[in-house]
Amino acid sequence: MDIYPQVLPAKASDASLVSRILIRSFRAGCALDHRNNPLLVNAWLRRHSAEQVSAWLSDSTAQVEVAWLQGKPVGVGMVRNTGEVSLCYVLPEFFRRGVGQSLMKSLERHLARIGRARVLIYSTLTGQGFYQHLGYRENGQALRVASVPLRPMHKPLPPLDH
Repeated sequence: MDIYPQVLPAKASDASLVSRILIRSFRAGCALDHRNNPLLVNAWLRRHSAEQVSAWLSDSTAQVEVAWLQGKPVGVGMVRNTGEVSLCYVLPEFFRRGVGQSLMKSLERHLARIGRARVLIYSTLTGQGFYQHLGYRENGQALRVASVPLRPMHKPLPPLDH
């Protein structure tokens, strides 16, 4: 029997939970990008603390969502109302089980509901194949943030059926 993740908006009380998911996923799933460089890892971890997540959760221009699988929180996504996906992270033991895809579809639906015509993401090397699989295409020159290469990618959104 297939079990599909349920994606729900994060609540203010979820800040620590969201931070823990981000940190575990980043440490295990993004080594290709951060190469276990302690300076990069520590800087990233500071920017994804429970305090920072709490600020995102209170930001009316951002939508933070948590994916749940069999009652367990297993992934996190965030999109800005500008159309930019800021986060899509899944716990390593739940990779390749549809969690990331469910998060992205939910974030895309949110953007379509608020009238956005496309989604933008700056993908790491780790995520590039995943986003391509979901229909995202490269859109512009790669850039580096904290010495991590990022590829701008976009995807047009179909209008919502009302």
